[in-house]
Formats: sequence, structure tokens, C-alpha cells
Amino acid sequence: MDVDQENVANKSKVISLIISQLSNYGYANLASAIAKHTNTRMTADSNDRLARLVFLGENYNESMNVEKTNREINMLRVKDDSFRVRNDSVSPKVSADELDLGDDSMKISPPAPRFSLWYQTSHKGPATTAAFSRNGQYFATGSADSTLKVVSTERLKTPADKANPDEKPVIRTLYDHRSGVNEVAFHPNGLVLASCSDDQSVKFFDLTLAQGKRSFRFIQDNFAITSMSFHPIGDFLAYGSSNGKFCIYDIKTLSGFTPKVGVDDFHSKKINKIRFNHDGGLLTTCSDDGSIRLWDGISGKNIRNFMDAHEGNPVNSLTISKNSKYILSSGMDATTKLWDRNSGKVITTFQSKNEKFPNNSNVNCSTFSSFTFNESLILTNNPFSDSVVCWDPRNGKMLSSYGGFSDPIRCITASPTELGFIACR
Repeated sequence: MDVDQENVANKSKVISLIISQLSNYGYANLASAIAKHTNTRMTADSNDRLARLVFLGENYNESMNVEKTNREINMLRVKDDSFRVRNDSVSPKVSADELDLGDDSMKISPPAPRFSLWYQTSHKGPATTAAFSRNGQYFATGSADSTLKVVSTERLKTPADKANPDEKPVIRTLYDHRSGVNEVAFHPNGLVLASCSDDQSVKFFDLTLAQGKRSFRFIQDNFAITSMSFHPIGDFLAYGSSNGKFCIYDIKTLSGFTPKVGVDDFHSKKINKIRFNHDGGLLTTCSDDGSIRLWDGISGKNIRNFMDAHEGNPVNSLTISKNSKYILSSGMDATTKLWDRNSGKVITTFQSKNEKFPNNSNVNCSTFSSFTFNESLILTNNPFSDSVVCWDPRNGKMLSSYGGFSDPIRCITASPTELGFIACR
């Protein structure tokens, strides 16, 4: 068989998809004619699966060239068009805006963006996590009620747009966990969504299926799985668990390993975040034990530790800059810190203000953070005012604060392609 033919779908399957797509577009007579000419059986189930598969395939091909207020997920986008980028663009590689603190010319702060609420949805339980696909066309959310939702950003209309009532933004609701969802992540190809949970499992969902709410593959562990991260090439998945250790799994064979290192090299308490850097050569973890640890992404060897990163408080979130020079962390001490990865020194500390309790005592200090898509800004929550704060990473200046959130924020996730973010609560 020709090598090229091995990499394409079966002829009858393609024709069937074409017929269904034409029917979906309203060309029933043309679809019927093609079915008759090709001796393909017509079905009553017309759908847009072909269009969605083409869309996902095109973006994958481009990327490979490199009920209650406190249960809501809010998608905010910037108002001012001068801050907007194309939403259908692929996640940028390295741009002129990439974070580089050595450039003195960038010390002047940009104007604060004006965010506005773009979309809001909810789970039955508290929203715990959110993630965008690499191309920004979708985002997924997870909840303490064990469910997941997949939302199409293409279907989020502006107030001036006349939205098609049949095109609802939530395109999937998935049910396959027995406990709360701790994190969600899209595979780099955009065709698979993974989720991890207190039920000690990682579930994989096929997003190309028109129907189906259950996973097609899973990983089972002996401990609650608290965080996970796909390797950039998509062949591996690293996940951290409540026992302070992590595993690296081969996605195809589902065979995994825990690095053979000393007991003291691992975290002593649960891992809150685990992340690969842009090329997969570096793996970082943070934990309730208050430390940030750096690992070799291939061997799993422990490279460096930032002990007592947030004055002994648990470290909630962790992000690596695109050039891998910097690490952004947030902790239970109501602070966000920007670290020099090589020296292990704190460059800037972003402190949330507490007007009611100046000593930051006896209150919920859970802080989370994220770089914006081009790393020109840092977004954090202020746990004392249930607001989102925008910072300039180059000089530590607070640019603006965005209120209106009536409950504590549990996760902030920035879009990879435009100036927008999701706040889970």
C-alpha cells in the first residue's frame, strides 16, 4: 500500500462525512445526488463533523510547524481593539513581546487594558479549573461536581452580533469522574482533552466524536491526582499526586515511571501544579510543602529547589515563561513572585493588598496567577477583595484591578492567542 494512503481516512467514511456536511449546510438535494452516485447510504443524522475535523486538522498542522454565583466561570476579553489579536491565530512562538527583564527600554508600563465580561457559564458545583486549547479556539472547565465542559470561543458573540441560537458555546458536557476535577488540559493536537481528579485517575476524552460523554482511555493511580501537563510534542503526560510524587506516562502505551531519586528530592506534601516548559526539557512542580522544584524533563533528575518559596506557605500555582528564564508562582501568603530560574532569586514580588486585615491574618489568602498570551502582563487574583489584578512584570507596578466577582477565585487562565482570561469560582 502507498505510504500516503496509509495516512488518510477510508474512502467510504470521507464520502459519508461529505454527505452529512452538505445536508447540514442545507444542500439536501446535492447530498442525495452524491449518495446515489456513490452508492452511499443516506442517514437522517446530518452533522458538521467534517467541518470540525477540518478545522482541528488545519490548526494542528499549523501548530506542528513549530446555578450559583460561586460556581461560575467568567470569560473576560479586553474592550480596546488596540489590545486585540486575531482569535484564529495559532499560539505565538517567540515574539518581540516575550518577557525579557534585561531590556531597560521595556521598563515603561503599558496602559492598563479594559476587560469586560464576555461570557459566563456554570457547573452545579464550584468551578475549580480551566484550560485553553493551544490555538485558543476552545476552553475547558472542571468542577468539584466531577463534570467537565468544553466551550467554543468562536461561538462567543459580541453584544452587537446576532448569535445563531443553535450554536451554543458549550459544545460538550463530560461525565466520567467519581470525584472533583482538579485540572484539565488539551493535548497539543487539540483533539483530546485530559482531566485529573481526586478519584485517583486521569481521563482522556475524544473531542472529534459528535456524541459521547465518557472517556476512551484512562490512567489509574493509588493517590489523588492533583495536576498534570502534556509534553509539548504530545507523546507524554506528567502528573503530580497527593503523595508529593509525580509520574511521566507514555500516552500511546500508557506505561509510566516515577523518577528514581532520593526520598528527600520529592515533595513531602501534595503537588499543586506540574508544568513542562516550551520544549519539554524542563519540568517544574510546586507543593503544599512550600517548595518549588525543578526537574530534568527527560531523566526526571532533580535539578534545583526553591525552598520556602512563599515563606513556608503552600505554593498554589506555577507558570514557566516561554524562554524558560523565569518562573511565576503564587502562594497562600497572598503574594505572587517572579523568579530567575537559573539563580533561584526573586526578581519581583507582587503583593495583594488587604484593606480590612492589614496583617493578612485569619482570611483566605489563596492566590493564583498567569502570564497574558504575550507575557507583557501578569494577572493575579486578590483574595481579600475577590478581584483580578493586572501587573507589569518588568517593574512590578499594579496597572489596574477588576472587581465584580462576588466569591473567591479558584483559578485564572489566560488565553494563548488574545488578551483575555478565564476566572473560575
